[in-house]
Amino acid sequence: MNAREARAAERLSCEVLRDRVLRRPASVVRVLHRQPEDSDDDVSWAGLPAAVRHTVRAEAYLRLQRPDAAFAEVRVAIAAIAGANDGITADAPPQVLPLAAVYADLSVCVGDQDAAACCRVYQGLAERVGEERRTQLAAALHAVAVYHHEDGERGRLYLAQALRSHRSVYGDDGTSRMLAEGLAVMADTLTDGRHHRGRADPFRIPVPGGRLCPDETRGRRHYLASRIQLHPPHLPPDVIGEAS
Repeated sequence: MNAREARAAERLSCEVLRDRVLRRPASVVRVLHRQPEDSDDDVSWAGLPAAVRHTVRAEAYLRLQRPDAAFAEVRVAIAAIAGANDGITADAPPQVLPLAAVYADLSVCVGDQDAAACCRVYQGLAERVGEERRTQLAAALHAVAVYHHEDGERGRLYLAQALRSHRSVYGDDGTSRMLAEGLAVMADTLTDGRHHRGRADPFRIPVPGGRLCPDETRGRRHYLASRIQLHPPHLPPDVIGEAS
């Protein structure tokens, strides 16, 4: 198989796997745990890079609401990338972007204390390689992490800034509407002082720019709101004192 055929096979395998993870994540996890030569499945995944396989598995585990297993897969994917054995950095190669998106999203989902730092790395990597849309999405995720762990109001301001930056370039597109919906959720929660879990199952909505939703312009409208509603905003001590 020459290089062009290998790339075509990888694209086909990713497309088939993506469809199956969205429909039947448990079955894909089983398939990707087999050795290629032992698999009788019609998905030709033997040629997929290890980092891709483990990133897909991480997203599948998140859909199965198994974040610990998803984190384990992300760590293996990071270790599989040359030069990124100690973690993803802003000077990593561009092909790391889908993994960086999944890692940042997973950190936000589980409420990891390092979520903001993880999102900053994703944002820095996207900015360095000139991926403007990804940069704004990463900035929005960073705003959510700040909202959860550092300061709810500051997170809201960061998200408002990300929305303005995106609209100034791309207008009122789908991503703008997604960010605007998230901003409204933040504002409502901070105003009435009560945290409401959303109706949408966040684990069924993949991160835009990952392996399950590789086109970052086609993220679901409720994506960001679903992440915001997973955890309450962090309130500074003086605000907590006033509320009590």
